[in-house]
Amino acid sequence: MLTYLWPFVVVLMIAMPVHCFFISWPSVTYPVEKASAEISKAEAVNDLQLVSVYVDSALKELEGLHGNPCWWYPTVNTDWGRIKENLRSISDSARNLESEPSMFAYQQMLHNLEDELDEIQSQLVDSKLWMTVSSRESLFFTAFWLLLLISAIVLSPWEDSY
Repeated sequence: MLTYLWPFVVVLMIAMPVHCFFISWPSVTYPVEKASAEISKAEAVNDLQLVSVYVDSALKELEGLHGNPCWWYPTVNTDWGRIKENLRSISDSARNLESEPSMFAYQQMLHNLEDELDEIQSQLVDSKLWMTVSSRESLFFTAFWLLLLISAIVLSPWEDSY
């Protein structure tokens, strides 16, 4: 009956996932990946000034993010404002400590900041998951596939054989 629509449906079935992937990944997930890499670098160094530089770089990557990516079940661990506030606090603490690297206070501060950065790293992983699932592109992608499934059933070229 409507078999002339099948090529259009097949093209859409191929084009839409590709389009969503190339929009969703660079705009949603990639900045969080880059910030996570900067935080990993900050955890690995033994110089508080470098910790501050890497954390500031991570903050720049997260600059455009606001609110909570988990909009239907928000938690404090996935709140971008809180994550960025914690990163600013870490950066300020690392920048303002005035002691020698051989001092106990310096080493203790470095250890404490590493623990805090590890916690932020896990928050970024949780937030990235919610961003990927809850993004506009993902919701559109899901709705599109449901529409395609329904249209495939309605437009199926096979007729009842009984």
